[in-house]
Amino acid sequence: IRRLYEGVIVPKMLYAADVWCTGLIAKGRGKKLNGRGARGFASQMVRVQRMAALMMTGGTRTTASDILDTHANILP
Repeated sequence: IRRLYEGVIVPKMLYAADVWCTGLIAKGRGKKLNGRGARGFASQMVRVQRMAALMMTGGTRTTASDILDTHANILP
């Protein structure tokens, strides 16, 4: 699962990140993803990373995300 995550999912999520990532820093509301713009996409990325970390470690749903990232040895 780790190879699949690092080889397929991460590159697909970060494709053209230099274009849309500037919206994470800028204040204001966009029209995409219920008015959240790039912030909404970033929260979806966090959900995908948490799901992958749960699968890699075999942890439970109630385990904190930062602990899962540490045990799975993936960057937050």
